[in-house]
Amino acid sequence: MSAQRRKRAVLTTDLLQPRVPEISVPEVLRAAPVLARYAAETWLRAAEWSVGTWFHAASRMARAAANGDSASEFLEMTRDELREYTRQLLGIADVEARLWRIIAPETTALRGALSEAAPDATAAALRSRGAQLLRRSADVRVVDDTHPA
Repeated sequence: MSAQRRKRAVLTTDLLQPRVPEISVPEVLRAAPVLARYAAETWLRAAEWSVGTWFHAASRMARAAANGDSASEFLEMTRDELREYTRQLLGIADVEARLWRIIAPETTALRGALSEAAPDATAAALRSRGAQLLRRSADVRVVDDTHPA
C-alpha cells in the first residue's frame, strides 16, 4: 500500500469518525437521580423567575395606568429594565464599572473619593478641579504630553 493511500485511509477512518464514549446502563442509572434533581432545580428557578417577572411587570403596568404615565415613558422604563435583566442574566451587570476601572483608574479613584465625601464637598471639589483645569488649559506656554483633563 502506498504512503498516499495509507494517509487517505487514516484520515477517512480515524480522524473523521466521531468517537462516542461508551456508557453502560449501570452508569446511566447511577446518574439519573442527579440529572433529575438538576432538571427539577432548573425548572423551579425558571418558574420562580417567570412568576416574579410577571408580577413585577403587572404591578408596573397598573402603577403607570393609575398615574396616567404616557406609553412612551412606560416603554422606555420597560426597555431599561429588560436591558438590566439581560445584563444580570448574562453576568455583565457591572460592565461599565469594570471598563472604567480598566480605562481610567485615576478617574475611578477620584469618583470613589468624591462619592464618599459630603454632597457640598463634592460640588466644591468639582468646582476646584474645574478651575484648575481651566487655568492649565489657558496657559499656552506649558508643554504637556497629556491632556489636562
